[in-house]
Amino acid sequence: MQGFCINPSESENGCEKRDQTDKKKNEIVCCGWGWVLKRGGKCLITFFLLNEESFQLIRSGKSDLNFGYDFGKYRTVDPNIPEAAIGYDEAFVLSLYEKYGLTIKPPLHYGSWCGRSTFLSYQDIVVASR
Repeated sequence: MQGFCINPSESENGCEKRDQTDKKKNEIVCCGWGWVLKRGGKCLITFFLLNEESFQLIRSGKSDLNFGYDFGKYRTVDPNIPEAAIGYDEAFVLSLYEKYGLTIKPPLHYGSWCGRSTFLSYQDIVVASR
């Protein structure tokens, strides 16, 4: 997942890219989705969403990814190479969609990464519009 800065004044062009794993800036810079998406526009963004179901599947050993390193709103599989796979707290991600004026088109499409038997893709998919 790629994001942009939450404050347009932080860079000359208003879209300074940030490191997704910056502990001090835990918000996964979603306002870019709201900025670049025209009214009526749609976006499809993939995640590894962490929720009770995915945690249960991880604990049961069914998941391909363990997300064993906790950084608050996100977890990673390798603290030395955090971008290898980052799992985000689902409630946090959904709150960012709301915060930046995007409407999620239900349902969320959960992926197979954590061992689900019913899925659309490997990663979880969120479709939204502005």
